[in-house]
Amino acid sequence: QDSIMMQDLENKFRKLENGKNVYEPVALRRAAVLVGLFSRDDEWHVLLTRRSTKLKSHSGQVCLPGGKTDEGETNIETALREANEEVGLSRDSIINIFGELPPRLSAHLLSVTPVVCRIAQPILNRKRTRSSHITDSSDSFLVTLNPHEVESVFFVPLKLFSKSSLQHSFYDYETFHNHTVRIHEFQHTFGGTEYCIWGLTAHILIDAALRIYGNDDATSSIELDPPGLPRHVDLRVAKKKENDEEECTIEVVVCAE
Repeated sequence: QDSIMMQDLENKFRKLENGKNVYEPVALRRAAVLVGLFSRDDEWHVLLTRRSTKLKSHSGQVCLPGGKTDEGETNIETALREANEEVGLSRDSIINIFGELPPRLSAHLLSVTPVVCRIAQPILNRKRTRSSHITDSSDSFLVTLNPHEVESVFFVPLKLFSKSSLQHSFYDYETFHNHTVRIHEFQHTFGGTEYCIWGLTAHILIDAALRIYGNDDATSSIELDPPGLPRHVDLRVAKKKENDEEECTIEVVVCAE
């Protein structure tokens, strides 16, 4: 069953494989996040973190592992480095790298590129290495939290983000240049703790889930963006110098597939 799921995932993301679909960033400052998928109970799950409440930016919020891109780094290098720093995911625990999804503009005007990959089974503590969920102990890694950045780690079935449910809600609001942005929110309980997955993180996970599971059932479908907009409409930051001062402007663009 696992090999069949893997083949299906490879087919769905074939055009992403080996990073051949590198997109242009939508801002001068770049960041990357890791969409780390793993098989559990014959279903794809994704690893998420809750940021430390001591951080100045996005404190206590749910995120994908990731961060700002260092000079000279590719998006894939950034995502892997940040995942290693935050949760102890080494390069040896990356089974397949499928490539990148289109970048999105964050609230802090960063161009955020999701990197999709398959990772080894994440283990939250040593007692769970013999869990029935794990079929091969060599295909797993022990999650090691960076307490300065991460408060907790949890897992969510990716299918949660492919269909509307009682756990999902959204609202639309107008932003730059009368551009309407859709904010999605999901509630998920893991280990007795309730997590809220929303904003850019939810948007990225919906995009990934729809690519894998499709959106054929109109009665329970999730619309990634407001009706009437192209699939990958986004905002782009443009900067220009006037009188030796940098001026930041926002424009609406369509990110091509």
